[in-house]
Amino acid sequence: MKFEIDFSPLPDYVLIKSEGEASVEDFENLLKTLTMSPRWKPGTKQIFDHRNLIVNDIFIAEMRQLVNLVRSHTTEYGSGPWAFVVQDALSFALTKMFELLGGAAFHPPFGVFYSVEEAIKWLKEQ
Repeated sequence: MKFEIDFSPLPDYVLIKSEGEASVEDFENLLKTLTMSPRWKPGTKQIFDHRNLIVNDIFIAEMRQLVNLVRSHTTEYGSGPWAFVVQDALSFALTKMFELLGGAAFHPPFGVFYSVEEAIKWLKEQ
């Protein structure tokens, strides 16, 4: 998975774009890169633009690993709202599964959308 972290929308939010095939290790690298940036502040609102992310091979076991990964970074990550932008119903359902397995417990509120514009509008209300 390739990713790009755009801090230019700060202080409103950070935009994280991803593409390619995803793995738990890739998400760990993303979290470490984000939280180690000198521009990062715990609790910052985030938009994850995963419309170009391939998630076909992520199953419940991997979702639980992702929840545990987020849990392990709670201190440096904070608990700011997350908005996920996805490309299709499968990605929407997988993101909701992450939420239901516990991902949203660390980042309430938690939203899933089909466009960045929808996500921005929602984040402004948080």
